[in-house]
Amino acid sequence: MKKFRVIGILILLLFFTPSLVLNAMAEENDTSTSDIGSKIEQYVAEHEDTTAGMSVAVFDANQTIYRNCFGYMDVQNKTPVTEETVMEWGSVSKLLVWVSVMQLAEQDKIDLNADINTYLPEDFLQNLSYDTSITMLNLMNHNAGFEESVIGMTTGTEEKIISIEEYLTEIQPKQVYEPGTVCAYSNWGTTLAAYIVERVSGMPYYEYVRKNIFEPLGMKNTSICADLSDNEDVKEKRTELKIYTTDVEEITTNKYYLIAYPTGMCISTIEDMQKFAQALLSENTVLFNKKETYSELFTPSLYFGDTEIPQNYHGFWAHESYGTRVIGHSGNSAGCSSALLLDLENQVGMVIQTNQYEEDIYNEKMPELLFGKYDGTASDYSGLIMSARTIFEGPLKIYKFFSVVSIEPVDPAESYSVKTNENGVDKISYPYGDYLVLEFKDIAMDWIVLGLYVLSLVYCTLNIIIRLIKGLFDIIKGKKEKKVLNVWCTTAILLPYFPVVVLSLIVPTFFNYQQWSILSYRIAFLLVLLSAFAMCALAIYGFIKQKNSITKKSQKIYIHSINICMIVTIINIFYWNWGMFWMI
Repeated sequence: MKKFRVIGILILLLFFTPSLVLNAMAEENDTSTSDIGSKIEQYVAEHEDTTAGMSVAVFDANQTIYRNCFGYMDVQNKTPVTEETVMEWGSVSKLLVWVSVMQLAEQDKIDLNADINTYLPEDFLQNLSYDTSITMLNLMNHNAGFEESVIGMTTGTEEKIISIEEYLTEIQPKQVYEPGTVCAYSNWGTTLAAYIVERVSGMPYYEYVRKNIFEPLGMKNTSICADLSDNEDVKEKRTELKIYTTDVEEITTNKYYLIAYPTGMCISTIEDMQKFAQALLSENTVLFNKKETYSELFTPSLYFGDTEIPQNYHGFWAHESYGTRVIGHSGNSAGCSSALLLDLENQVGMVIQTNQYEEDIYNEKMPELLFGKYDGTASDYSGLIMSARTIFEGPLKIYKFFSVVSIEPVDPAESYSVKTNENGVDKISYPYGDYLVLEFKDIAMDWIVLGLYVLSLVYCTLNIIIRLIKGLFDIIKGKKEKKVLNVWCTTAILLPYFPVVVLSLIVPTFFNYQQWSILSYRIAFLLVLLSAFAMCALAIYGFIKQKNSITKKSQKIYIHSINICMIVTIINIFYWNWGMFWMI
């Protein structure tokens, strides 16, 4: 009997052990997600003082693991964020472009390695510098070579919205890198890819996305069109959303329209954002007809320098800042921040939406609760670097000056990066793009020219104060200065401020997305150019005046000093291209 009893037990074990083992394995693999909800809720509680509103979803390919909403869509009126709240994806919207491209590639309508001129009107690209062909793969990898472009992307008035074809025709950034050599994140290049989707599919981009992505996935609460006219319910809900800074200060101008809408205009509920992300976790997705297309999409298309570590997967960025390999995209708009992150190996993902500008507590740090903290190496380079995503020519050339930073090795490293030399270019590759390695001599002239201009402005400011005080005493004493010299001095010490005034009016329009018309920008920089000619004429007049009629040495020194300030301003206007209005 014992023998049969033992045999019976062995048979039972044979049947039940696999299930016991599988259950044990499931529990082991599920440790990162089983309590993710409580981890997130505790994390939110720790940061509630700096939280406006936030939605988050964690999921695998088949189900929702956790989804919740926190905070307020309107802080002042305590209107809570709910499942019905819509928020902007920002640059996460770009993933819709790359999925669209892969769908058309699957249909043999786009060749990722073909010259994109094949799909564009004849002589469409007018600002190229290299004979090397630009491919769709270059656009996906952000290494087509275009410098940064910011003017013309947005407007605060619905009536000023133009088609992406018009935008791409009127605004064409210069190609500053040979295709395939430098990764420089490009909104313009992504918009160009979306335009190719329009050309190849024969329908507006927003219509293509609705028909081929939103509808198959049941994303009924999502809009992508520049004026949100493709979904009136979403458009109405967006008017209810208030947006904030990271200090929970309300951003009062919260309505804008992104002309280059494929790069960042998608708006949806957290559920719809999850539907899109979730569809990317399985090769059986309804987004593609062939598993090979899915496999190609998530095959690395760009690497960190000369390493074998992926930097980009056909438009999806490698986020080498977590404990496991994560791919996806983060996004920022005028008042919302978001993230879409996928761990393809473990088939788990996370999407996040916030109504705060450049928010990172949730969009960058909170994912560590799911994916773990980065524990690896990074470049040990120490010195100056400049973002490859910058502007080298035109009225906004000074953008280049503010793209330069000094770095030191971080211990522990926060994310992977690698220093390399490719095609004779020293660079450091980071997630989302490359940085060019610099020596001080590379930027010395920038510092000298701009530094002299700052000193000139300081000198002019002091003179304005002195003249105001002197003028007050002259009025009290009844003295009168010669009218001609008085007008000359007043004009000469005020004109150097003109470029600063123009830039101070223009720069905020890029941050609040309330951009002027292209013609308005051109007129503004034309006026800067005219101010340079005016200062030149004043300097000549001042030189003649002091030579022929001014006898006091102090007056000669004064006129010379004002002339020098105007000459320094003129040099800056031409050095920084502030007057090159035609290059907009």
